[in-house]
Amino acid sequence: MKKTCLAAVFIFIFTLMFIYSSLAQTDNDEFQQALREYQQSSSYSTAEKVIKLTAAMKKLPPIPEEARKHFVRGSVLFKDAKNSDDFVQVKDEFKEAARIAPWWQDVYFNYALACEAAGKYDDAVRNLRLYMLFNLSDTEARTAQDKIYGIEARQEKAKQVAEKTQDEKRAKKIREQEDFLRKINGARYVYYFWGNRSDTGAETQYIITFDVRGDTIIQGQGLADGRDWFETGLTYKIDGRKLHCFVRGEAIPKGDAVIAEDGSSITAGDTFYKRLH
Repeated sequence: MKKTCLAAVFIFIFTLMFIYSSLAQTDNDEFQQALREYQQSSSYSTAEKVIKLTAAMKKLPPIPEEARKHFVRGSVLFKDAKNSDDFVQVKDEFKEAARIAPWWQDVYFNYALACEAAGKYDDAVRNLRLYMLFNLSDTEARTAQDKIYGIEARQEKAKQVAEKTQDEKRAKKIREQEDFLRKINGARYVYYFWGNRSDTGAETQYIITFDVRGDTIIQGQGLADGRDWFETGLTYKIDGRKLHCFVRGEAIPKGDAVIAEDGSSITAGDTFYKRLH
């Protein structure tokens, strides 16, 4: 009877060991598959899968020496970094350490700090969120979440500064364009054929006045050999100093004109306009 009980207990223990070993092997196979996917295509989703499997494991794989090398390099360079370009190099070192050993939780926190210093706020927040998937202490989790709040505040401020800078650039460009248009509005130009382009004038001169209206230059009343004339239906839409030519509303292929920066001349296809004053 005693032998029968001992045999039953032995079978039970053996069965449990077999089941545990099988489950452990299954978990390890799943982890290895997730690790391969991450290393082939590093993304937030593939990293998240590895980390979630890591959090359920009782014993983690050892840290490869190559991952440790990049982690140490990143840590040392972080101390010496002085500008955003330096921090990009730091970020790349931690990124490589994470690629090699994505189950190493310390990498993600340092990676996030390097991203923040490099101005890559989205990447910093993503890495902190990955870090928070590990089995952290309450203090570690609180520190990471507070860091996310701080980074988001900096990100919002950086966005506001960038938008303000863009608005200022747009306003400056508009002012410069308006000043330029005022400079050429009402200006009188003498018209030349390319073959007769010279300071002495062409065989037949056409003196015209440009009338600027909004973003359009209209060729106004002019003189041709002393006779009044009017160029009908010819307009130029202004794009900086480049003019897109239209005849009665239809664009002329290769009919663009370019105004000199100082407004002294206008080149339009095979014609040339020299400013008189």
